[in-house]
Amino acid sequence: MQRTGFTLPELLVSLSVAATLTALVAPSFMSLVRDQQANTTANRLLVDLHMARSEAVTRGVDVFLCKGSASGGCATTGGWHQGWLAFSAPDGASNCVDADNDAHCDGHRGEILSVHTTVESGLSITGNGLLASRARFHPTGFSTGYAGTLSICSAASDVRDRGFVLSMSGRIRKAKSDDLNCP
Repeated sequence: MQRTGFTLPELLVSLSVAATLTALVAPSFMSLVRDQQANTTANRLLVDLHMARSEAVTRGVDVFLCKGSASGGCATTGGWHQGWLAFSAPDGASNCVDADNDAHCDGHRGEILSVHTTVESGLSITGNGLLASRARFHPTGFSTGYAGTLSICSAASDVRDRGFVLSMSGRIRKAKSDDLNCP
């Protein structure tokens, strides 16, 4: 009678080869995961920048995108990695606090259009000029006075830094590496 299956030495060799391959691939895989997290964060920010500009034109009112949270409003300290919100400002208000969670700004007629909470650890998002705290789009789609660069920087050396440049005309483009404010 002939037996089928693996002998113990064959099984041990197979397991050691599998363990060695896993050990070799795991660091590359973690690098890929971190890079994808940075891409996701960049894409979310880009989508919200485009949405804010589009809503300003569509609604015919100023729309702000600022670092902060809906319950706390626009933050004056820290970076964009703590989260951000977009809101309409039909009466010109430059801040929006929604303490009662009804998607409307308390104290003025603005409406919250988008909220993103903190981003993945290891990423920081900073802006220069007025973009350090907010972007403002006028009903014309222009962002007069709020031109600058938003830099998405990673603490990991194997993840590429990225960012966006906002022009006064409201145009948003991908930043070149020398445009970024990463350490």
